[in-house]
Amino acid sequence: MRKLKVLRTIAGLSQWDLTAKTGIPAYKISLFETGRIEPKSDELKILSNALGVTPKVLSDEEIILKGSEQ
Repeated sequence: MRKLKVLRTIAGLSQWDLTAKTGIPAYKISLFETGRIEPKSDELKILSNALGVTPKVLSDEEIILKGSEQ
């Protein structure tokens, strides 16, 4: 879930900051960002709320974030 790292970085948050906002352990955030595991639906909602986006924006890799196109 590469987009999680992009959105977290745009928000100016470290993994520890996101942990503080969500209660999701930093090691799991790292695993999400590297694609080793996918967040459960409740975790996806918590993360998207913390980052100010919808769960669809966070989870759908087809939605391109303005400024992050490659």
